[in-house]
Amino acid sequence: MKRREIRVHMFQLLFCMDFHEPVDQAEQEELYFEQIGKYYHKKELIADGETALFEDEPPTQEEIAYLRERFRRIQGKLGEIDVLLSQIASGWRLNRMGKVDLNLLRLAVFEIRCDEDIPDKVAINEAVELAKIYGGESSGGFINGVLAKLVKADPEEKSE
Repeated sequence: MKRREIRVHMFQLLFCMDFHEPVDQAEQEELYFEQIGKYYHKKELIADGETALFEDEPPTQEEIAYLRERFRRIQGKLGEIDVLLSQIASGWRLNRMGKVDLNLLRLAVFEIRCDEDIPDKVAINEAVELAKIYGGESSGGFINGVLAKLVKADPEEKSE
């Protein structure tokens, strides 16, 4: 599974959870993983006008297990991530941010702060690219500005 696919799945799960009460989130996560194959189509179908989020085969059971584990790691850090975002995005309260922007920022902050395998520049670039797909006209610039400020504030900090 490509890293971009992993990011999109994490973003979609984070985005979905913002619309559900905590008591319903486990069920929503389960539904997402039960229906994950619906997001994939063979390349021939895309050429015939079908749309799909991903052009590869659906994830294997091992890849789904990895996605679940990664999502749980991100969820476990959301409190810290939100505090950090509140500090960095001065002038913006989290509840006033668009859900797309907020969840792309959360994902990127997780990658910047907690994932040693992903360089900061890659995490920022990917968040901006996903913002161009899922966000509004100014999402990419906003996300780039917030994440650049985060990296400048503490360029060496990574935690697990």
